[in-house]
Amino acid sequence: MIEITGIKATADQTLSIASPNGDGTINLRLHFLPRVQSWYIDIEFGAFILNSFRLSVCPNRLHQYKNRISFGLLVASKTGLDPFLLNDFSSGNATLYLLTSAEVAQIEDLVLSGDLTG
Repeated sequence: MIEITGIKATADQTLSIASPNGDGTINLRLHFLPRVQSWYIDIEFGAFILNSFRLSVCPNRLHQYKNRISFGLLVASKTGLDPFLLNDFSSGNATLYLLTSAEVAQIEDLVLSGDLTG
């Protein structure tokens, strides 16, 4: 699990991160929409493009794309609430983690078994 660091309290920012599986570069665009108090992400990884995907607390927010990409995205929050403030990531209230394919499989097994204490 790799923590995505360097997220600032600005409404629009881009990051390039090596895939946790070592199979390419992930280009991310994070944008905050104050009117709906939500963070959104655009992801480019090879031929895979995902635009304006809402970030919400989830063990693997990209679960539905597991057959198309080799990584996952864990969204965590100290309060258990979805990130809804501009400074949620920069303050440490919310955190993003890239998951390897092995971690994606492990989380899926835990969710399906109902044992999220892992």
